[in-house]
Amino acid sequence: MAEFISLTPQVLDNVGDSVAFAINKTSCNCNIRHREGSSIIRLKGSNWSCNRAKYRVSVHANVTGVAGPIIFALYEDGEQIPETVTSVVPAAATDVWSVDTDSEIFVDCDCASISFRTLTPDVSVETASIIINRVQ
Repeated sequence: MAEFISLTPQVLDNVGDSVAFAINKTSCNCNIRHREGSSIIRLKGSNWSCNRAKYRVSVHANVTGVAGPIIFALYEDGEQIPETVTSVVPAAATDVWSVDTDSEIFVDCDCASISFRTLTPDVSVETASIIINRVQ
C-alpha cells in the first residue's frame, strides 16, 4: 500500500492540470513509485510471463473555485479512465466540496503512469490524498 497527500492549496488553471502530491505517507516500494511534489505516480506491472498486475486506486480531494460543475478524473498513461470521472456542482465559488473516485487499474508487463486531473479550469484543490493498493 502507498498513500500520498497534499495539504497545500493548489490552483489548477487549465483543463488537464494534475494534482501534485507533496507528502509520501508511506515508503514507496519497487511496485509503486512517486517523487515528492510530482503529480505522476508510476505503477509496475508483473514480471512473470507478462501477467497483469491489478491495483486499487482511491482518490479524495476537497475542491473549490467556481460556481458550477467541478469535474476530475484519473488518467493512465495520459488517457482518461472514463469510469473515474467525479464531479460536484457548488452554488458559489467559495463553497468547498469533496470529490472522490475509486477504480481498479490493470498494468501489463511495463509500467503505467497515473495522475488525477481536472476537467474544469480555475479550480483550487485544498487537500488531496491518493491511496494505492496492489491487489494482485
